[in-house]
Amino acid sequence: MFLKALVREQCLPFSTNVIEPDTDEQKKREDTMSFYARKFCYFPPNGDDKNILTVLPLENGNHIQPEMYMQLVDKIPAGKITCFSKMDSYLEKIYKRKIQIPSFCTLPYMDMDMNNNMIPYWRIVSRNGVLSDGRGGSRETQKDRLIEEGIPVVPRGSLVGSYKVENYKDYMFDYDTLQLRYINSTT
Repeated sequence: MFLKALVREQCLPFSTNVIEPDTDEQKKREDTMSFYARKFCYFPPNGDDKNILTVLPLENGNHIQPEMYMQLVDKIPAGKITCFSKMDSYLEKIYKRKIQIPSFCTLPYMDMDMNNNMIPYWRIVSRNGVLSDGRGGSRETQKDRLIEEGIPVVPRGSLVGSYKVENYKDYMFDYDTLQLRYINSTT
């Protein structure tokens, strides 16, 4: 059951968060999250077209920067969805290299970007259109947000609290519609 859930959800089917009772440790953790918020929430400057993807150089000449994943999530318009494998495939195409660390491991756990905009994690579903608990909140929250955007969500089988996007392929965002802008150095 665990392996099936792992494949279906494309992430661990349970939370691995640990509550830290030590206040110094909690402060250090908040500082770390603040660092990640600054580092990983790269979005193009104001005024940039939503259809332009800024292609950042490889980090240390070898790794795809987490900001690239954040941009891909930000580019999913309301009324569309994606899955981690689509993001990975698109980045493999852009960089002409195999993804070493999958996107679901690279995205930070944050609700807001640097401009206090919601990060639309709820638009990420499994490759089969199944909703899951994760960065976008609970399945119920994800379901409500997707329905709000006009995406039909239906119960998945007889499992209580399990949902999928009906005809999910019709709602998959096509990353090939984005224009690419390459830059030579990190910002």
